[in-house]
Amino acid sequence: MQYILLLRSVNLGKLRKVSMPELKKRLAALGYENVTSYINSGNLLFVSSRDKTTVAQEITELLAEHYDFEIPFSLLTADEYRKDAHNLPEWWNEDMPRLDAMFFTTDADRDALAAELEMLDVPDEVLHVGTCAVYFGNYNTPDYKKAQYGKFMSKKAFANQLTLRNAKTCNKILDLLD
Repeated sequence: MQYILLLRSVNLGKLRKVSMPELKKRLAALGYENVTSYINSGNLLFVSSRDKTTVAQEITELLAEHYDFEIPFSLLTADEYRKDAHNLPEWWNEDMPRLDAMFFTTDADRDALAAELEMLDVPDEVLHVGTCAVYFGNYNTPDYKKAQYGKFMSKKAFANQLTLRNAKTCNKILDLLD
């Protein structure tokens, strides 16, 4: 089964450094195959015959053993990712200043997050709650920190439950799947 691993908040400037070549070697040492990464922000793909629960536990242990900071992550199967991508609303393909997906991490309370996010009532933004992520578009600002969902992401209660990727990264990951 092919998996997508999305690490939260790594390699942001000089903070929370995670070498992608080193991490790829560590994942391969666990027996994962065809380990690849896309850009340096914690987007990895690999193949494993193990079930998702086992893979998530192995990755949790690997990250805790090798890094002195917590690294929340989202772990998705290729089928889950594709299904979400194929069920996106039309606006996801529009030319907007900002399009993002906030992927649920493994420890996320998806129902609580979705309920909170769906309560945001902002006329310049659109929202779609998928299985893997919450997808947002902003018609007016390219700066996600000024968008309501950007402000939502900065709340400490939800900070480690979501990991953000822009539409370009989401589409590239989809292209990289077998």
